[in-house]
Amino acid sequence: MKKFLFILFFSILLITNSAYAGDFVSGLVAHYEFEGNTNDSSANNYTLQTAGTKAYTNGILGQAYVFNGTDNNLSAFGTALSDVNGTIAYWINTNANTTRFLVSLGSSSNTAETYINGSSFIANGINDQNFSNTVDINDSKWHHVAVTFADANTTNVYIDGSLVAIDSSSGDDLNLATNIYVGHKMGSFQYADKIDDIRIYKRALTSADIASLYSYRPAKLLLESYGGVLQFDGNNSYVDLGS
Repeated sequence: MKKFLFILFFSILLITNSAYAGDFVSGLVAHYEFEGNTNDSSANNYTLQTAGTKAYTNGILGQAYVFNGTDNNLSAFGTALSDVNGTIAYWINTNANTTRFLVSLGSSSNTAETYINGSSFIANGINDQNFSNTVDINDSKWHHVAVTFADANTTNVYIDGSLVAIDSSSGDDLNLATNIYVGHKMGSFQYADKIDDIRIYKRALTSADIASLYSYRPAKLLLESYGGVLQFDGNNSYVDLGS
C-alpha cells in the first residue's frame, strides 16, 4: 500500500510539473494565497493590511479571503510595482449586482482598476482609460480573471484562461502603480464576497502563461483528492521501492 501511495504521489508530481506549458513564476512581484493570513508569498513581503476583521473560507486553491463589504478591505502601500509591463491575476466567486471593486493598482486617483459593475467584469487603465469589454461572472462560481499590460500599447483581458478583450491604445501601463487595493477603491465601493490566489507581475504574461495559471492546481491538493498526503517521521517510516 505504501509503495502504491508513493508511486501515486510521484506520478502526481510529474503530471503537475509537466502539465503547465506556460511560465507563471518569473516576474512575480506579489502573491496572496490567503492560507489563514494576508502575507505576500513572493520574496518582496508586501503584506496586505486591514482595519477590520480578517475572514477566510474554502477557496479554489486552499483557503480564500472573505470580504464583508464594510471594513475588512485590504491594502499594501509603497510597493515596487511601477513598470510599463504587468499582470493582475486572481480567482473570484461572487453574486454582486452593483459596482464593487476587486483588485487595483495605483497611486492616489491614478489607478488601474478591476471591478464588478452589475453583472459584468470591467477593467479600466491608468487615468480611466477603458481597455476591456464586459463579461458576466457574478454567478456564485469560481472564475479566474487576468489583465495584462504590454509595452504601454496593448492590454488583454482573460476570463477562465481565455482571451476575451484586447485594447491597443497607447498609455495603458503601470508606471503610476505604487499601491495595491483589494476589495475597495481607496475605501469606497467595498466588495462583499470571495477572492483567492492574487498574483501581480512586473511582466505581461502570455496566453500560454495565463492558460497554465488557470489550470494550475498544487500537487498537495491533487494528492488530497486521493485521500491524503504521505508523511514521513524521519525515523522509521519509509517507502520500500523494491529491487
